[in-house]
Amino acid sequence: MIVALVDRRDLSVYSDLELPGGGSARERVLAFVGGIADRVVYLGRSEERNSADVEDEVRDVDRVVYAEDDSATAALNAIESACEGADALIYIRADEPFYQPDLTRTLLDDHLRYGAHYTFSDGYPAGVSPEIVAPGLPALLRNIAREDDRGTGPGWLFSVLEHDINAFDVETRLAPRDMRMLRVELRCDTRLNYTVCRRFAEAEIAGHRELVDFVDEHREILRTVPAFVGVQIIDGCPQACSYCPFPRFGGDILTQRNAMPVEQFRSIIRKIADFSPEAVVGVSTWGEPLLHPDLAGILDAISATDSLNGLVETSGIGMPAEHVLELVERSSERMKWIVSLDSNDENGYRALRGDGFAAAHEVAHLLVERIPERVWIQAVRMQKNEEALEGFYRYWKARTDHVIIQKYDHFSGELPQRKVTDLSPLTRFPCWQNKRELYVRLDGTVPRCREDIRSEFTLGNLFSDPIETIWENGEQLHREHIAGSYPDICGECDEYYSFNF
Repeated sequence: MIVALVDRRDLSVYSDLELPGGGSARERVLAFVGGIADRVVYLGRSEERNSADVEDEVRDVDRVVYAEDDSATAALNAIESACEGADALIYIRADEPFYQPDLTRTLLDDHLRYGAHYTFSDGYPAGVSPEIVAPGLPALLRNIAREDDRGTGPGWLFSVLEHDINAFDVETRLAPRDMRMLRVELRCDTRLNYTVCRRFAEAEIAGHRELVDFVDEHREILRTVPAFVGVQIIDGCPQACSYCPFPRFGGDILTQRNAMPVEQFRSIIRKIADFSPEAVVGVSTWGEPLLHPDLAGILDAISATDSLNGLVETSGIGMPAEHVLELVERSSERMKWIVSLDSNDENGYRALRGDGFAAAHEVAHLLVERIPERVWIQAVRMQKNEEALEGFYRYWKARTDHVIIQKYDHFSGELPQRKVTDLSPLTRFPCWQNKRELYVRLDGTVPRCREDIRSEFTLGNLFSDPIETIWENGEQLHREHIAGSYPDICGECDEYYSFNF
């Protein structure tokens, strides 16, 4: 007997929106499993027991099991319960409307033929095929699950299995072409992904091979809405870092302190929230955010939205450490913080960044100690700090898992080339910045990208122009990149393969 377990936890409003051709994501998933499985089981949250929403849906399935909390152990308990009497269990999400029956049947055949613990496909866009689980696997995975392993979100089951993957019989079907670099997620969970799903639904694709061909032939449909919007909120900085172009084009950054008024920032936030509700808004695009006279008001504007996420990248200089801690503590959990240090040695720090070593490290240590889940420590890897970087990494890794080693950026030749190693792909592909990001200057100007430091190629002004128009103005460049043409600063750019959020 084949059991399909449909995970209905963590669904967004997009899972219930109609797609072209009929049916929402949830309705399409139920139709899919109805043609594959002998029994259909819902996986819900324990607090949903006896809720009207679940009761309305129970008529479409044979049974409902519940996870007591968000841990991996609780989810594995629920899956084990659903496995009763099954030869294999198909685990799928209720918001992924493009599961392919032909590929799923192939995976099931492989799974049963080889007596696997776990079977999946690799190289396809996310949401094309389910995970196949043997009835005995949940009990085995409980033995290796860690306390902090979450049992929700895409890929959580494989993350647990990875702790000791060699202990299990895992079968894999590879895609005809590896599409992982495209990061396509056919999942109705955000505006970005829902828009991709709408475009796929309009194409009426039948079969996993046809789907792969369609992605290859229509790369332009993958640019939907921005996932990250960087906003400059101040034009001053306490440091003129040796690897930063801001001192070259930003004026007297060490003394000037022109700041974006909070109400003007709110007007930007409203546009972003309406266009791409789940985007990340960074407030560190040129200038030190801690120098803004009302940073609390800036962060509150982001937190006041329903689903925008925030990012503050800071030197840690410009505000006493305790005041920074207060800001972090009062800000939404959707707000993440990065402290850029680059060196643990005061002389090395001064050579890279200037003065401020003690203040910056006091902020970094305090935040990592008090709020480690929302704080990252960062260093830029370059020739000047390469020898000391391993020590830096080991020091901070002993205190937090949140350590970022960022690649050096020469800004299309604006700065000397100081990278240690070439990380660029063998074959160039369309720029991630153009595909997923917008950057806004203090006066509202939106340059082509972060590398367009002098705003030579502007897309519009977010204070006066609709954000939809500004985003559309970047579409032609995306199509040129797909065609293999990289005009102006794009030709010398080394950031096109850097992926943010």
